[in-house]
Amino acid sequence: MIGILSILSCVMAWGQLTIEQCQEMARENYPVIKQYRLVEASRDLTLSNAAKGYLPQVQIAGTATYQNSVTEMAAKPGQLIDPAELGLSDLPKDQYNATLTVNQLVYDGGAIRQARGVARAEAQVQTEQLNVQLYNVRSRVEELYFGILLLDAQIRQTTLLQEDLRISHSSISGMMKGGLANMSDLDAINVEMIKAQQHESSLRNIRQTYLNMLSQFIGQKVSDVTTLVCPPADNSVGIFLADMSQRPEMTLYNAQEQLIGRRIKSLNAGLQPKVGLFVQGGYGKPGLNLFKREFNFYYRGGVQLSWDFGNFYTYKNSKRLLKNELNSIDVNRETFLFNTTLQHESQTGNVTNLRSQIAQDEQIVEIRERICKKSRTRVKNGMETVNEMLREINALNEAKETKAYHEIQLVQEIYKLKNIHNN
Repeated sequence: MIGILSILSCVMAWGQLTIEQCQEMARENYPVIKQYRLVEASRDLTLSNAAKGYLPQVQIAGTATYQNSVTEMAAKPGQLIDPAELGLSDLPKDQYNATLTVNQLVYDGGAIRQARGVARAEAQVQTEQLNVQLYNVRSRVEELYFGILLLDAQIRQTTLLQEDLRISHSSISGMMKGGLANMSDLDAINVEMIKAQQHESSLRNIRQTYLNMLSQFIGQKVSDVTTLVCPPADNSVGIFLADMSQRPEMTLYNAQEQLIGRRIKSLNAGLQPKVGLFVQGGYGKPGLNLFKREFNFYYRGGVQLSWDFGNFYTYKNSKRLLKNELNSIDVNRETFLFNTTLQHESQTGNVTNLRSQIAQDEQIVEIRERICKKSRTRVKNGMETVNEMLREINALNEAKETKAYHEIQLVQEIYKLKNIHNN
């Protein structure tokens, strides 16, 4: 939030925005940013729940039963002993029991520890998925930002064209007084001026639409008088290697592999026996002494061992499924690297091509300026028509506009190349 306030104060003070500022503001404004806090809260709650497995587990139970038969004593097979002869009462057929049992886990084969590890790994995967989503916002902001810069370049050239036409209009007006030009020549210039104004108006309307979209992304209104700073072309971009290790997708694949590794360990832990201590207190009729008919308190304690062999039945298949998921992650990584390497080659080619075109644009503009200058002179001397001069003026404007367009395109392609490498 402090960073955003700093950016806004800069915009208010200087009326300028850079592409890095727009990207940072868009990141903070994008709704998915709220998901980070939810992932952290969910992870902490899951870890807390897993840790509670180490706490003593308390269970209260109660039963009331009636049975049709009870234990009988025999001196020898087939010869029953009357309990009354031993001074004992008959065992009751109705029995009541209430117990309070406390179990303390001592050893679980690492199941709880691995469950906590799985929770952390799952949270990390979710976080990296959010990073990938937010990373894609960068390219969308770049498209809008450079789209506005390209429109600005066209608007500047249209403004310069109108200035040239006004100068020509003034010159032709003077020639009309000397009888060297007529009204049709002046009308031809007026038509070109109206067309230039119409083109500028269209460009400004499109620019406003782009500004509104950029404002939505960054969460702040961008005024039409705010200057978007064009970044300089990075001459070192040619040395970029096809290294994608800094991309958030690669971090996501690594996090997914770590999650699978944690799940395999958790699967192994489920095969281990569990050992615990327990203490049980009860109140029942009968108690531990079956021959006492009245209600009695009792207690007992000891060590408990449990081993669930059912996990062995599904272990191999479950592990194979996890191995398949690992293989799927490898395939996704290879596909990503293949596609982004192709993008790298394409963008590198675009940068090289645009640099070559700009060098040629400079030559074309220089030649067009000489031709246009001679054309103006020839019109003044009556050796050329105004329409011919207008064609040369339009050709010069088109050459300048193309050069300016290519210069901004070069910076845009460089940023796309940097975006491929997360540079």
